[in-house]
Amino acid sequence: MKIPLLSFLIISAAIASTVSAQNVAKTNSDPVAEQAKAKPPDYGELIAAKKVSPIYPFQVKVGGQLAFIDGNPQSAIFAKLKESVSADAEIEVLGVPAMVIINVFKVNPNGSVTSTESPKIIMVQHGTKTRLDDTMDKSKLPPGLYGMNIVYANVTSRVMFTVK
Repeated sequence: MKIPLLSFLIISAAIASTVSAQNVAKTNSDPVAEQAKAKPPDYGELIAAKKVSPIYPFQVKVGGQLAFIDGNPQSAIFAKLKESVSADAEIEVLGVPAMVIINVFKVNPNGSVTSTESPKIIMVQHGTKTRLDDTMDKSKLPPGLYGMNIVYANVTSRVMFTVK
């Protein structure tokens, strides 16, 4: 069986194209796909080993400010921000993209809840950033003192902040 020259060239080009595409796929890793495979550390293990605070096992930024623990990290009841933030401030979990669930509620200066209102809920699916006004009910927080429980990688960081 003889294959005409034109058909042979077309078949050869198709095979070369397929092989080239397979080689490109093997050598060019997709950074987004690689990031999707990344997993957060086992914070429960780090807490048990007392390498991180049980109340602030992972770092959180609000309005560009990194929350910090004032005093003994093992006995603190919350991390806090130095300055007040706007009602639409960005919240960032410093980690790899994952599910993040945030509850925001009014507190008094010792960190106890002061209101019987339901907390505001913010959810992030496979991400690390959101905003304070991205609540499920799309409402803005009025000025005041708030607590925030940020659930990420099966643990919770607790941050206290003021909305101006």
